[in-house]
Amino acid sequence: MAIARLMNQSLEPAGVQVRTDLVQDCLTVMAAGELGPPDQDFLVDFVRRGMLGLAAPVVRRVVVQGYAPGAAAPSWQMGIDLQDTGTIAPRPLVTNSANSANRSRRAGGANSGQLSGQLSGRSVVHTVAATDATLSTPRVVGWVSILALAIGATAAARWAIAWLGETNIYEVAYVGHFLRSLEILELLNLLVFAVLGMGAGIAAGVLPPPRGQQLTALVLAVAVPGLFAIAPAVRQQAWINRAADHQRITPEQAKIQVERFLSKQVGQSGLWGFYTYSARYPELPLAPDAMREIPTIDRQVKATLANLLRWQTKSIEQLLEGCTWGVRGFYLLLAVLTTLTHFQQGLRYGWRWFGWR
Repeated sequence: MAIARLMNQSLEPAGVQVRTDLVQDCLTVMAAGELGPPDQDFLVDFVRRGMLGLAAPVVRRVVVQGYAPGAAAPSWQMGIDLQDTGTIAPRPLVTNSANSANRSRRAGGANSGQLSGQLSGRSVVHTVAATDATLSTPRVVGWVSILALAIGATAAARWAIAWLGETNIYEVAYVGHFLRSLEILELLNLLVFAVLGMGAGIAAGVLPPPRGQQLTALVLAVAVPGLFAIAPAVRQQAWINRAADHQRITPEQAKIQVERFLSKQVGQSGLWGFYTYSARYPELPLAPDAMREIPTIDRQVKATLANLLRWQTKSIEQLLEGCTWGVRGFYLLLAVLTTLTHFQQGLRYGWRWFGWR
């Protein structure tokens, strides 16, 4: 590409090699230094001046990437929007102790002018501004819309899977309680979090890097635990509904019974009380009599296991509860890793589609 040849001629004294890639109206400049990543301020200012001097209508955005020698991923990246205009003074370069930066600064003034002259074939009468990262209103609206869609779809899928388990799969005779104790349907939710990560990555690609990644990561840090909590909330509500149907009372009355039962058994009510109770007991009683019998039945089962294994009953309780919390932690870790992995994939698509790479 002619632009790459001209840049390499100008940057050779600075020890910088350049490759370029033009996709639609976005030019990506990939620069590698001999001793380290090129100085960011120098190179961005150099490319900005040259492209504005060229005034090529086909190029509307430029992404400048700095690479260390032999590196596969850029050490830094900066976007330039060539459509924003205005007169500005040249930007001062930031002092850097690296050898490559020193060489870049020494070659800076002459090389920037040289590239501008070579590309345009005439003197540059004025300097046109280009912002490094444009947070325009359409981009912000697009980011919010895509991210909201991804989170909303994930929440709906989480609710549907949990409701399916509570109303059908976990009600199967003999094996239902065992499947509920393993929370086996959480494995299916890995697909859901994969969709969340992909959608969030695409949303992050709408905004200029690195702001897109930073803002989206903050949202995900709040959203993922909240989305993970949907399943126990659905299970608790399904329990209340079954108790109401079983006793032929209103859901409000059944909820009062359940809350009192949870407070007595684990010392807490609400969602956290249910989450703690379900880690200790797989059985969800539907009537007051069954609720009163649960502690006795539980002690008998654990005493039998203790006699068989010749362990103390307290050790059996800690082992069973610890296993349940371990399974839940494992599922949460898988959800986070799945989200992060697919976030990176979605981010690459977003950068490509929205002009940052």
